[in-house]
Amino acid sequence: MVMGTNRSQGMIVDIILGILGGAVGNWLLPMLGMNAGTGFNLYSLFVAVVGASVLIFIGRLLFK
Repeated sequence: MVMGTNRSQGMIVDIILGILGGAVGNWLLPMLGMNAGTGFNLYSLFVAVVGASVLIFIGRLLFK
């Protein structure tokens, strides 16, 4: 919903992007000088959303 792709992808893709987004967020945010956080809390959910948004943005650039 954040990136406007809710209708074009299914539940499986959403789950995969969420998992990969968490990994990308944990890799990306420390490079920007921010703490990636540990455990499951609201901040780690934010990290996963940011990471998934970055993945969707890169995917749009590559496949458009």
